[in-house]
Amino acid sequence: MYLVNFKLLRLVFMKRKGEEPSITSASSKIGNRPANDLWFKYSNGKKILFEDYLFSFAQAIIPIGLTVGLAILLS
Repeated sequence: MYLVNFKLLRLVFMKRKGEEPSITSASSKIGNRPANDLWFKYSNGKKILFEDYLFSFAQAIIPIGLTVGLAILLS
């Protein structure tokens, strides 16, 4: 469920913005460069956008909402 959610959100983000989304944290600031991780390196021109925050928030909240909704339906 988490991976399907991530892939769908990533496709929507890439279609709208034309670049990979970056997963933000509390220390991330709009306009700064995202931190590279172990498996993925961002391009030199990549800046954190407000939409990156929306992507990160949605990928954290949607699976929780789906899980709670399924639990309610099944009970």
